[in-house]
Amino acid sequence: MKRSLLFLFAFASLLIVSCENPECDDTFSVCSPEVESIWLLTEVLLDPGDGSGTFQPVTSDRQLTFFADGAFLSIGSLCNLDVNDAEEITGTINYEDGQLMFLNCFPNMSAEMLLLPFTVTNDELILSFNCDEPCQFKYQRAILD
Repeated sequence: MKRSLLFLFAFASLLIVSCENPECDDTFSVCSPEVESIWLLTEVLLDPGDGSGTFQPVTSDRQLTFFADGAFLSIGSLCNLDVNDAEEITGTINYEDGQLMFLNCFPNMSAEMLLLPFTVTNDELILSFNCDEPCQFKYQRAILD
């Protein structure tokens, strides 16, 4: 009887440990500490309006840093698409909705905060801007020595 109970306990423990967190998925791991990283801008998509736009490589010092406390730092303003911009923007990360939230920097908008959606797949982060035509920045996870 003890052996059966021990086997049952071991099996139940294995099931509990092997179950995935239902809040995580393969394309955006909200509970993955790996999202907390430094991300470097490598490509930009600025569609001309006919759907023909594709990501183009860029040389830029822009980067995003995601911190463990849910904050982020962007080197390069999120209020413009200039790949050479160096203004710093800070805000918070909404992992559940996949959005960056920061203070409004557009004088013609009444919203106090702005939201930009992002997705993470492995070592790639795509940030989508609020444009009439698709405009996105693609970041790669920095490899730190």
